[in-house]
Amino acid sequence: CSSDLFPSHDISTSSTACAGPQVKTSGSSSTIHISIPVALDQLHRWRVKVWDKDDVASAWSSYATFLSVHPPEVTLVSPTSTGSYPSGSLYVSWTVDAYTVQSGYRAVVRKASDNSLVADSLLQSGSVGAHMFPPILSHNTSYKLDLTVYDNQGLSTTVTRTFLCYFSILDQIGRA
Repeated sequence: CSSDLFPSHDISTSSTACAGPQVKTSGSSSTIHISIPVALDQLHRWRVKVWDKDDVASAWSSYATFLSVHPPEVTLVSPTSTGSYPSGSLYVSWTVDAYTVQSGYRAVVRKASDNSLVADSLLQSGSVGAHMFPPILSHNTSYKLDLTVYDNQGLSTTVTRTFLCYFSILDQIGRA
């Protein structure tokens, strides 16, 4: 893949190479964003060539490298969309994919009606896949949970679930 625009970026992996695009700019420096699909969990290299105002090309720069990694894949196990929460406590649990080494998490609970903050676990370090909030939930109320999981590569994924809390008759009798 190539282009007739100006500087040129050589994106190379062991199996493919892509030169381009070239982008004309009027200044002495610019930031150019290029989106080229790359395979995950591989080391990639790239280099740059620039042209001056007389259309004279420089030599290629030295190669720079980067490792492409994927963000954590998180599956929220609980809470479910609707459920009974004895005494208003909330148990949040999740799993991560086999490629993720979890380094921390943060769980934030808000009322769905007005987005007001109900509880925040703050950033917790470690690989545990669960968090128990003390009694924070009210009967017949919808909540929104945002769970952010961080990995050891500095990447994160946030999953969101809205759920309705209700107490069973026995829970309500116990509260009276």
